[in-house]
Amino acid sequence: MLQPLYDATLDALDRHVRSTSFPEGMALLETVSKHANTEYFVLKHATLSNLYGVDIMREAVEVARLRLFLKLVASIDDRKDLEPLPDLDFNIKAGNTLVGALTLDSLEEDSGTLFTSDRIIEVKKSAARISERYSAFRERQETNESSVDVRRELVALLDEVRRDVDDLYHSATMVPQPLTAWVETHHPFHWFVEFPEVFEQGGFDVVIGNPPYVNRRELSYRITGFRTDDVDDIYASCCERSAQITRHDGRLSLIVPIRSQFGDRDESLRKYYTERFGAIWVSTFQERPAALFQVKVRSTIITAAGQGKASEIHTTITHSWIEPFRPHLMATLRYALRPNTTKTPNWMRSSGDAMYELMDTLLAKGSLQASLVRVSDFSVGFKKTATYFLSTYTVPPVTYEKSTHATVPLNEGKLFTQHRDDQLAASAVAASRLAFLWWTFTGDCFNVTKGTMSAIPFSLRSCDQTTRDALIDLGKRIEKALPDVRSWDLNSGKYVGGYAVPELRHLTDEADEIILTSIGRMDLLPEIQYAHARMFKSTGMSATTLRRLPFAIS
Repeated sequence: MLQPLYDATLDALDRHVRSTSFPEGMALLETVSKHANTEYFVLKHATLSNLYGVDIMREAVEVARLRLFLKLVASIDDRKDLEPLPDLDFNIKAGNTLVGALTLDSLEEDSGTLFTSDRIIEVKKSAARISERYSAFRERQETNESSVDVRRELVALLDEVRRDVDDLYHSATMVPQPLTAWVETHHPFHWFVEFPEVFEQGGFDVVIGNPPYVNRRELSYRITGFRTDDVDDIYASCCERSAQITRHDGRLSLIVPIRSQFGDRDESLRKYYTERFGAIWVSTFQERPAALFQVKVRSTIITAAGQGKASEIHTTITHSWIEPFRPHLMATLRYALRPNTTKTPNWMRSSGDAMYELMDTLLAKGSLQASLVRVSDFSVGFKKTATYFLSTYTVPPVTYEKSTHATVPLNEGKLFTQHRDDQLAASAVAASRLAFLWWTFTGDCFNVTKGTMSAIPFSLRSCDQTTRDALIDLGKRIEKALPDVRSWDLNSGKYVGGYAVPELRHLTDEADEIILTSIGRMDLLPEIQYAHARMFKSTGMSATTLRRLPFAIS
């Protein structure tokens, strides 16, 4: 990523030096030309001057350093061109990114403690000396001079300042543990001490990360002092810390769980980011048929830039693709600008501006929730997990034990309506492409929850009687056709019953037409079909789905 920038800069500098008098540029080019392999020198310089990293696992730190070494060595074709590898101990470090001070000033502000001026002055001077000594160390690394003495001095100075700041931070945050035990269990990392040359400039220009997804209860140490402390997973605190170490005009990009976009418990993170950054881009990727990374998770990438309350939030759909499409995936990302006046919840994923317009129009009239009751004899059932379509019904499918063939209860969700007509109309709405899109726009693309289903943006109480009658009639026809598309998936020793809803699109598509006609927006039907096609597999069914059981049923 950095190499093309350096190459372009050197090319531009070379052209400029040839056409004008520029002694400083000439001197820089001469420095580069002294090295046998320009690519190696540029990569080495970029590694020492531009790359920094922190991880609490020492093994991960060693792996990161090793990968950088291998990248450097790979740029050499002739062994005689190989220069000494850089010492990356001061660039890639082990430590706890969530425990420690960003700056000395922030430590005082957060703690409300005024440390003695002499001690503060001394720590600040020491931090400045660390920055100076590291610059000298880096310069010797690039000129291949001996850096042993500078390194020894730098290590001793860092150890001394770390002890001082550990003591200050421990006192200011009133940790109940003894200082030595606290350092051993928490591994504090004080940013302005470890990377003073960066924080003298206000932070990092670019921050890239993949925060851990760990519940706070599983930690062996305690973290506090974040605006996202109410989020149960430390990924949110890592996201907050990442924003804190980014310069006011910098850029940030993080891989985060998909729940970050919509979860009620993640609201504080979304609020913090919209207040911290001027613009935010959110892209989302399914795990099936292909996954973005080697681990099978649904991934969200948040990219943020600038300072101030976010005036622009851009989102993509949840991308679902096959492996051969991977080389084209990033090039085909399309973001939709989330309108400031939208009524859509949280950071809803959308395929385009038209879909925001449609959802806002429907939400203005209410949702399915308006016709639901707490419990009744009239329910719309749904399977609690999904991938390519929602399995909804008025008559539950039957699940069987694999060994005994006995029927077992289905793990299903239910929406309850007051009347039979409401049940039929609601079931037609739930079977629509619109309902599926709502789920992919606002859920986690696997779990199907009552909250998401009841919030489907269509109100049976706001529509006219003609629309209502049409939905009731459609609900009856879908209910009658469902037994013909029964299916089963073998899971955990059970043949789990379901319905192959995609085979009823000739019926369920009528629901979308009825809904759009009711608001006078049939012109948006192609938008629904296009957005649905981006998420839907051609067969719509799993390769392991059975259409006939291997035993007789009554």
